[in-house]
Amino acid sequence: MEQFALWPQRVQGGEDGPGDPAMWYETDYYASLGLGFAEGWSADVTYTAYMSPNGTFGTVRELSTGIAYEDVGIAPYVNFAFDLDGQADGGSNEGTYFELGVGPALDFPDSPVSLSSPVAIGLSVSDYYETGDQSDSFGFFQFGLVAGIPLPTAPEYGSWELSIEAKFIAFGDALKSINGADDGFEPVAVFGLSLGY
Repeated sequence: MEQFALWPQRVQGGEDGPGDPAMWYETDYYASLGLGFAEGWSADVTYTAYMSPNGTFGTVRELSTGIAYEDVGIAPYVNFAFDLDGQADGGSNEGTYFELGVGPALDFPDSPVSLSSPVAIGLSVSDYYETGDQSDSFGFFQFGLVAGIPLPTAPEYGSWELSIEAKFIAFGDALKSINGADDGFEPVAVFGLSLGY
């Protein structure tokens, strides 16, 4: 099974930037190719351009690849990402990133709501988390709960789903500095709407 996707994602930040519109912090453009294999294995390659319409940071171009195994309850995965142009951390060197995670599903057979409890750790292989003249190996550790709620729609409008995510992130020193986090531990809520045909 092969899947290809090309789409923009808009992320709005809470801090004004020097450009206009001031509150439009980030727009990301993706082109992704996913491959499914026998017995629950899958792999993907994604090109991403991170852009800041309000000028908070310069454009960063990144190539990432990952592999996942879904035929066990914890759904483990690994991802690597490589800075092609620009630096995601605003440092002076293009970096390499490694992420290891699991996404165990919580089974409720009689409910249409899907629940999972993802856990992930993000690490720098080389220069991915830079502050000043130092590069940190540890980026973050996060855990949380994700709910997928199907919305009733007519079949001709496809399938719609509301997602709600609550996650808790422990930052390493570099990310704590970049995000202005006082204690290095942040709760985050994410809401999303997806549709498929």
